[in-house]
Amino acid sequence: MPSLVSPRTLVPSLAALLCAAAPAAHAQTTVTLFGSTEYLTGSDVYANQTAPSPHRATQTFSINPSTPTSTTRNLTVASGTNVNGGTLGGPGVANWTGTMPDVFLGFTGQASGSNINTNLTIRTQFQNNGAGDFIHINTYQESSSNTIAAGLNYRLAGAIMFQAPAPIALGNLTSLSYATGATSYAAGTSATHRVVVRDSASGTFYVSSANNFAATGSISLTGSDWAVLSATDLRSVGTFAAPSFAQIDYIGIYSDSTVTTTASITGFTRVNGFTLSQLSYSAIPEPSSAAALFGACALAGAALRRRRRA
Repeated sequence: MPSLVSPRTLVPSLAALLCAAAPAAHAQTTVTLFGSTEYLTGSDVYANQTAPSPHRATQTFSINPSTPTSTTRNLTVASGTNVNGGTLGGPGVANWTGTMPDVFLGFTGQASGSNINTNLTIRTQFQNNGAGDFIHINTYQESSSNTIAAGLNYRLAGAIMFQAPAPIALGNLTSLSYATGATSYAAGTSATHRVVVRDSASGTFYVSSANNFAATGSISLTGSDWAVLSATDLRSVGTFAAPSFAQIDYIGIYSDSTVTTTASITGFTRVNGFTLSQLSYSAIPEPSSAAALFGACALAGAALRRRRRA
């Protein structure tokens, strides 16, 4: 006949198990939103240029010798504004093989110092490299005959964002890591990377004071201040201060870069750009599961003490 476990043995065993398990709920977790996955095979795919403004992901603007000119794609996470939606990655695109998470982005490009009248185009581009795919926000000169002399001043501010699998308490967000391709920026570019998030309550976008100047790196967010990022001009960042929001639902990387070209730019030559190949963040899980475990642990401990007194 099998032996029975007495209540006196069961209660302390349960308490020990619960107390041992509870601290594990505080472990930091890392979520990879975009990484080394084959979504594409073969040729590159460019996002839409013909959708209604301001949501088209590829935009052309004129530059000239006399005045600075710019173009903006509004940063938005509204339904239907992801840049890999619609036919991009859907039926009819034979070289799209995987299910890439929805990519939301915005950018502002500004040029001055051109010696000629011509056009620049900012293109959102998805590229296969055989080991994992890239998202590019690239700028090209859109002319087969014009040549822009050295000395063009160009600034590109852009954000690439993904929806978090679950809302995150801002205080639990500890760091973000990103990786870019070798062709992220033109020679001589100065770039600042920050974390960009969306306040789930107000829908406002914020960027971190914590930053990294390297093309690939990690940004620690412990104690970071935050500033409002304009969704209609991504060059515009407010004053950094202690956060006034508590929870986020979208997260990504923000890059603000400037370059003064040192060589001529011929037809269809790339001026500058930003590339993302991997993005992940680390956070402490919400305390609900930990609280449940600690509560059960406390109840079991109280039961044990009552039995001992009896």
